[in-house]
Amino acid sequence: NSDNFDTIKVTTSHLPVTPNVDTKTAYIFTVYVPEGVSVSALGVNDVPLNAIDLSKLVGLEELNLANTGLYTIDLSKNRLLHSLDLSNNNLSTLSLAGASTYFSKNLLENVNVSNNQLTDLTLHYVLAIRHLDISNNNLSKVGFADRDTVITIDFSDADNLISIDLSNNKFTELDFTHCEKLQTLRASYNLLTSIVYPTTNNIDTLAIDGNKFTLATLPEQGSLKQI
Repeated sequence: NSDNFDTIKVTTSHLPVTPNVDTKTAYIFTVYVPEGVSVSALGVNDVPLNAIDLSKLVGLEELNLANTGLYTIDLSKNRLLHSLDLSNNNLSTLSLAGASTYFSKNLLENVNVSNNQLTDLTLHYVLAIRHLDISNNNLSKVGFADRDTVITIDFSDADNLISIDLSNNKFTELDFTHCEKLQTLRASYNLLTSIVYPTTNNIDTLAIDGNKFTLATLPEQGSLKQI
């Protein structure tokens, strides 16, 4: 019955300035795309969703599903993603690994998964990430998918990272040794006892209050701007 579905208008360039779905009732949405058209941007933020199937949108570059109430999502086929916003949902686990090495997310620069219930997060190509917001979750570690193996990482090799927000999680130590482009670090209200700053430190905005540092372990902050 067509009355059970809402039409979603799509854009093939960038996310629309304002949402183009205005229903407030939870549905499973089906996106129909004309033959020969590749959708590169989709925004369904602030719309209640039970589920969404993005496996056919292999050309997707920008995705915003913020505040939709999702409990799970499969992004294993969306290898061209540049920007991802899944904030303010109910996700407890999330993998950004590809279905195979062909689907590696080598272009994913901006990731916002803040305000979920994440206890398990797996990134894929950490070198691509420039802006990462994982604040307000229950994370104590982050995994990195290296082919078929998931290993725990400490961000030390995230060479292109510019800003990161890990506030309100359960991290006990952080290592940003090679993150020489890092400018903004927010890590308040964790369980931190140790932070390793980049070898060449360009951080100018820092928030590390509400942790477990002692006078002996408190990192030197020099001329860093605290917030």
